[in-house]
Amino acid sequence: MNRRRPWRFAAIVATLMLHGVCAAGDASEPEQDLDAVIAEILAGPDETAYDEPKRCIVAGRIDRTEVLSDQMVVFHLRGGKKYVVQFERRCPGLRRNGVTRIERRSMQICANDTIQGRYDVGFGGPWGPRCVIPQFEPVTEEQIAFIEETLKSR
Repeated sequence: MNRRRPWRFAAIVATLMLHGVCAAGDASEPEQDLDAVIAEILAGPDETAYDEPKRCIVAGRIDRTEVLSDQMVVFHLRGGKKYVVQFERRCPGLRRNGVTRIERRSMQICANDTIQGRYDVGFGGPWGPRCVIPQFEPVTEEQIAFIEETLKSR
C-alpha cells in the first residue's frame, strides 16, 4: 500500500509559497531551482513541525465544506481547524459552489467513507460517482489561500 508521508502536503505548499516570495523579491538575487528545493524538503524535514493526518473527524463539528476543485475538498470545523481531502484522481461532479453529499457509517466521517458532487444540468441533476475519502490532512488558512490562487492560475 502506498502511504503518504504526513508532512508531504504541508512541505510542498510551504516550498511553493517560499519560492513565490523569493521570485517576487530582488531581481538581482538568483532564484533557486524549485525541483531542488522540493527534493531537499522531502529528503529530510522535521516531521514534528506538521500535524498528523486524521483518519476520522466528528461530523457534528463540521461548520462547512468547501470544494476547491474536483480533486480537493476542505472541511472547516468549529473552533477554526481545517482539513483538506485530496483525491488521487478527479472526482466527477465535484465543483466550486456545487452541491455535495457524504455517505458515512457512523457519527464520524472517516477514510473510506464517500463524497459525491451533483452535476450541474439546470434544476437538480444526477449525482456523480462516489469518491472514497483517503484521509484528512490538516491545513492552514494561508495554505488554502495559496492553493486557491494556484488553481486560479491554471
